[in-house]
Amino acid sequence: MTPGQPPIERRRGERAILRALVARLFTVQTTRPFTLLGIALVTVLVAGALASRLKLRTSFGELLPQNKESVLVADQVNARLVSASTLTLVAEGEKPAALKAFVDELAPRIRALGTDYVGNVDDGVRASQDFFRDHQLLYAPLADVRKAHDEILERYDYEVAKSMGTALDDTSAPDPISVDSLRHRVDQRKAEKASEGPVFPDGYYMDPEQRTIAVLVRTPVSSGDLERSRTLLTKIESVIAAVDPKRFDPSIHIGYTGDFITSQEEYLRVKDDLSHVGLAGVLMILAVVYLFFLRFRTLLAMALTVGIGVAWTFGFAWVAIGHLNSSTGFLVSIVVGNGINFGIIYMARYLEERRFADVDASIRAAHRETWAPTLAAAGAAMVAYGSLIVTDFRGFKHFGIIGGAGMMLCWIATYAFLPAILVAFERYLPIRAHRTLLDRARGAYGLPFSWLAQRSPRLVASLGVALALAGVLLTRHYVVSDPMEYDMSNTRNDRSMNESMAAKLGRRVDRIVGRQGQDGLAIMTDRVDQVLPLKAALEKRRDTAPNDAKPFDKVVTIFDLVPTDQAEKIALASEARDRIDRAHRRGFISEADWKEIATILPQNKIEPIGPG
Repeated sequence: MTPGQPPIERRRGERAILRALVARLFTVQTTRPFTLLGIALVTVLVAGALASRLKLRTSFGELLPQNKESVLVADQVNARLVSASTLTLVAEGEKPAALKAFVDELAPRIRALGTDYVGNVDDGVRASQDFFRDHQLLYAPLADVRKAHDEILERYDYEVAKSMGTALDDTSAPDPISVDSLRHRVDQRKAEKASEGPVFPDGYYMDPEQRTIAVLVRTPVSSGDLERSRTLLTKIESVIAAVDPKRFDPSIHIGYTGDFITSQEEYLRVKDDLSHVGLAGVLMILAVVYLFFLRFRTLLAMALTVGIGVAWTFGFAWVAIGHLNSSTGFLVSIVVGNGINFGIIYMARYLEERRFADVDASIRAAHRETWAPTLAAAGAAMVAYGSLIVTDFRGFKHFGIIGGAGMMLCWIATYAFLPAILVAFERYLPIRAHRTLLDRARGAYGLPFSWLAQRSPRLVASLGVALALAGVLLTRHYVVSDPMEYDMSNTRNDRSMNESMAAKLGRRVDRIVGRQGQDGLAIMTDRVDQVLPLKAALEKRRDTAPNDAKPFDKVVTIFDLVPTDQAEKIALASEARDRIDRAHRRGFISEADWKEIATILPQNKIEPIGPG
């Protein structure tokens, strides 16, 4: 063909080339089937090797569009966090002192594993208690600090005047300076605050009975990273074995919980579900195919063909995407169920022709009369799946990519290799020409339906129309009732069916530790100076909302942990400390009180506390 050829001549030439290629393929299929099957085997091995690299990512974030601002911000936050999940170690025993000693030795050794596996180890609130005790003056209300300051100065002035003989009557004397009076002012709300949350015996995460103690290990290892998860668990178990809890108390035994464990259990259950659903789906599809044809060779031929297509599909999935999510993980049975349709149509036509003709003629007839309609069907299915590709939601997008490719690849596998499989079977076990009892049984399927259609055609037609109308009405009702699931907890495994020991243990730990960050929405600002204006705007919106439609309860920021009026408190405390030192030198205050007061009013300079 030349560029100057008329369009009609060019199309005729293209058709001639296509017919020649098809004829060549047909010749190879019928004369050298094992060569073609060897090629199929090589492609399946390559595709299977690629498909075996597919990782299953079950987190909900894997379904979300990556170009949305919320997802981008979440990725930025995760990159700055020292932990992705929490592994909670729970020790149970009879001796509280032994449990505490075990945790005291265990926690430093886990921290020593390094930041690649351990972000931090939270073994109680002792460090927090020490911090707030050391800075209790700054956290006390300004009015109480001022009152303590005034009382100290008044008592000091009184003692000075008394020593000089100019003091008034003792009945009007201020209270003496003592650690008890100062602590009453600075720390009087301690009991009230302690009642607001869990009780931590001696600063440990222990239950009130002191028979269970917890250690929270924050780790950057995601529960979906099975290899690193196993490594971390192995390291933790090695540390526990080295510490040897039985050395402290023979009754101690160790349990594991936390979202690191429960998420890993969810992940493994999803993988197990995928395996069972995929296997069960494929077996049921093949069972229906066998029920229709009642020929094992037919079943085997189509199973091999669709297996080639499925291997290609998931090999392509690794090249195009690189992983599966909780949506695309179930595509195995879907691809098999739709991809085997081409083989069913091809086999039906082949077996019809095979009753009267040889293998070559039957394959030629099946090729000629089925390739165009099945290709159209494959194209329509590919477009239907492909329509999902335009969405941003990756659960749909990846589903469309893999499903659409699977339809065309299964069609190619059918018309490339199914004929060669049939020829190979016929060479060693040809289909018998005479009809057996089983052959007669194969034709009995349609007798009841043909009898009913001939006797009562109007009944059959009316029943079909009625079922179609009922389907339309039920579909409308289903769509109007908003069938979308908005509670993402309902997309998890059914806990009521098989709740793990880790989940049960986790609920017990929640009662000991308290719920941490599980009931809020995190908002990230670009700069620190934007935090307080944002909080004010949010609280204004909450306050102006009706009482029965408040969007949230409260807003908590880092500045809620930073004490207020620090400069004035420090100035008052410094002056009060100066008077206490003078009072000590003059003997107005006991040595014991003077030493204890240092825990509330330190001798060195008090530094203000910031968000850092």
